[in-house]
Amino acid sequence: MGFKCVKLLFCIVCVVQSAVEESSTKKKNGKKASNLANNAAIEELKKQIDEILQDLNLIKEHQALQTVCLKGTKIPGKCFLADPVKKNFHTANDDCIAKGGTLSSPLSGDENDQLYAYVRQTIGPEEHIWLGINDILKEGEWMDQTSSTIRFKNWEVRNHLSA
Repeated sequence: MGFKCVKLLFCIVCVVQSAVEESSTKKKNGKKASNLANNAAIEELKKQIDEILQDLNLIKEHQALQTVCLKGTKIPGKCFLADPVKKNFHTANDDCIAKGGTLSSPLSGDENDQLYAYVRQTIGPEEHIWLGINDILKEGEWMDQTSSTIRFKNWEVRNHLSA
């Protein structure tokens, strides 16, 4: 009879142990599921924050452009501001960037004519400006600020080597 009691006691201990392990596993799985849900929510929030930051940067860019255009002139889709201070290409480029813009790269004859008229009226008929077009990488291969080959080329190039 003593041996049967030991067997019964052993079986009870095994069943209890199994139940405890199963309960523990369910809790761990529950925690894992909860952690996965939390991680997904955190990733979604990070994505939303990134989108908000992109929107904010676009708003800042637009606001900077509006501020510059208060002083300059608008030509459909662009804002021009001519600076009468003589600078070399790199200094002029850096100055434009600091003001929230870039050196102009006319895309058409009409845009070029409007820019030309604005510059003549603003800083004088004999003054020259830097365009956002250069052949720094390869002589004679003209590119814009994004290193894209330009299509419109009807601007004066005879004096492009002067600073």
